Amino acid sequence: MNINHRHVDLSYLKDMSGGNREVMLEMIELFNSQVPELIEKMKHQLQQKNIDELSRLAHKAKASAHIMGMEEAAAKLKSLEYSAKESRDGENFSLIIKDLEKQFSFAIEELKNIAATL
Repeated sequence: MNINHRHVDLSYLKDMSGGNREVMLEMIELFNSQVPELIEKMKHQLQQKNIDELSRLAHKAKASAHIMGMEEAAAKLKSLEYSAKESRDGENFSLIIKDLEKQFSFAIEELKNIAATL
């Protein structure tokens, strides 16, 4: 993890974008707008007991986490995705989603600060 940023590591994003400031800002903006919506959808699907859709959303969020260097969150999302697919550990889904929501909230604030300095 990058020492300068506690929750995110933009190394992959920098490599992927070739260090292009506009592309990086666009990806950060996309992450900041889409991730809270994904978390809300995950919570809703869990309430509705639509575990297949929860798995699909976890997969989608996993890619976003990976791009922003949030490897711990990406690993949790991968675990959630596969546990949901296999319909196991359902009692832990709510706790996992709450933890992810907290991690993403910190990351979004961090990314806003980073974006302001790019």
